Amino acid sequence: MAKVKVIAYQISETIDVLKFKESKPAELIYFDSSRESELFYQIYKEQYISVFKYGIVCFFNIKPDQIERFIKLAYPYTYNRLEWEMIKEFDVETYSHGINFGFNKLDIGFPQSDIIKLIILNVSQSLTLEYYTLQTKILFNDVNKHSLSLEQHQKLSVSNRELKRIIGKVLSIKNRLVTNLYILEASPGTYKNETLKKIDLGLKDNLEMYKRSETLHEELKIIREQLELFNDIVDHAFDVKLEMIIIGLIVFEIINTLIEYII
Repeated sequence: MAKVKVIAYQISETIDVLKFKESKPAELIYFDSSRESELFYQIYKEQYISVFKYGIVCFFNIKPDQIERFIKLAYPYTYNRLEWEMIKEFDVETYSHGINFGFNKLDIGFPQSDIIKLIILNVSQSLTLEYYTLQTKILFNDVNKHSLSLEQHQKLSVSNRELKRIIGKVLSIKNRLVTNLYILEASPGTYKNETLKKIDLGLKDNLEMYKRSETLHEELKIIREQLELFNDIVDHAFDVKLEMIIIGLIVFEIINTLIEYII
């Protein structure tokens, strides 16, 4: 048996996998042509690397110096690079007897490339779920500040423009989740193979993918509802101000007319 590390790095929000593919950094053994979202490379025997369009590079059985070099190769093809990279590690024990799951760990038999690709995919999507969860918590903290202001001072300390920006951020996260993550779907060909099906479902359960995804979508829904309420309050306040300005102008015109009539 051999213990192997799977290490995923979220280095940016997006990687242009089509352009990266043209750089031919290693032997490409799989390209997701339908979604154009994933590249799967073999470096040496039982050494693999995947590059995903949602900003992740994931390594199976790769040494630290090789990891550093490969990530540097990916940098020119990234958009919105993170100030600090998020990392997720997962343990795999190869040449074991049967398929067994432990805490953040999986035992497999012979490390076939399709099995490794499936493990890398799940670990990578687990990491990007963590990234989007972190982004959602930051948004929630912003919204909570405005909720406290409303509770304590009966008014919102936020402009309509700022609200629109935060709402846009929420929608952007939701769109990226839908576009980039397909954790509720099986990988191509997975369910035609009982071993792959067992590993895929086991990994999703082990990494709590379904639960975390549902929680994230629910949190985004709550944040959006709060923001829409704030937006209604701000719009109402603006309408009241506008009405007062119009009334003031009308009163001014009436007074001005009366003065001219008297004179």
